[in-house]
Amino acid sequence: MYFYEDDGISNDYKNDVYEKTKIYVNGKERKTISFETCGSYKSNIDTIQLEVVSKEKGALWVSLDDIKLDRFLNESDWMKAEEGWFYNLSNRTINVKFKKPENRSFDVVVSTEKFDLIGMEATKSY
Repeated sequence: MYFYEDDGISNDYKNDVYEKTKIYVNGKERKTISFETCGSYKSNIDTIQLEVVSKEKGALWVSLDDIKLDRFLNESDWMKAEEGWFYNLSNRTINVKFKKPENRSFDVVVSTEKFDLIGMEATKSY
């Protein structure tokens, strides 16, 4: 999937004055959402919001380029924050928001690996 942006007015896109971001998802219990951007247009977007469908449960953690984002227990606290995530039980989505990185390529990882009710990773007992 691609996200495309330009000024919407001129023909500058013909001179590569646009921003095109390839977005792709890999994984199951640990989903990696990768963003790769090309083009010379300076985007006005400063915050990115994602909704990741997770019908069975919320996330254990969410990271942006290997830095874990803060978890919020309710939507109103999440809405006030600049970055973080929360699980919306009513529509079964993991809602993530973060400041758009300066890097032209970055990854968001959403872990729905097995964990107990207090958010500890489940361990195998032998």
